[in-house]
Amino acid sequence: MQKQWMEERLDVFRDAILKGNNEWCFTERLKVQERVEAELSEAPIDERYVKALEWMLEDLSTPLAEGEVFAGRMVEGPWPRDDNPYHWVSKPFFSKGHTTLDWPSMLTEPLHA
Repeated sequence: MQKQWMEERLDVFRDAILKGNNEWCFTERLKVQERVEAELSEAPIDERYVKALEWMLEDLSTPLAEGEVFAGRMVEGPWPRDDNPYHWVSKPFFSKGHTTLDWPSMLTEPLHA
């Protein structure tokens, strides 16, 4: 009985993810990125990471809708684009990370064993 209840809740969660807008981003994270760019562009990279993490922990919302079984969803919204409708604006400090590969280096540098 409890397993079925959980599976039903997880189905709702899965469906919400699959129906989500893949062109949106975590807008609050984008605000932190813009703040880092504006206030810390000359700071050492380790200081930028520390401040960005502090600001995210201070300011990120974690909305929880009725019926959700997992807390931690982030506020999403449109990602700014430049003149090319297929090119999302990227912040230089955050252009590489666990979900954003360093494409320029990958495409121009040889692979090393």
